[in-house]
Amino acid sequence: MGCCKNNLKNRVAVVVVTYNRLEFLKRCVDSLHKQTVPCDILVVDNASTDETAQWLESQTDIFFHNTGSNLWRCWRIPLWYALGGRGKL
Repeated sequence: MGCCKNNLKNRVAVVVVTYNRLEFLKRCVDSLHKQTVPCDILVVDNASTDETAQWLESQTDIFFHNTGSNLWRCWRIPLWYALGGRGKL
């Protein structure tokens, strides 16, 4: 990804949490791509059972994390990524 790597001053990170809402997720990501401020997109897939994981794997401009189960504490995952993926979730 890295759409914002060259301009750190105006860098925006967007976190989207999803569960079995692939069509809404696609619309959300499409809308984010149309924004005037470039952004890094992180999708936290809360163990969707639809085709969400497959679609995310096919995207080259989105960071994503599949929780493996429906986690109530998924808010910690973006923080973990922001810290460079160091330490335990």
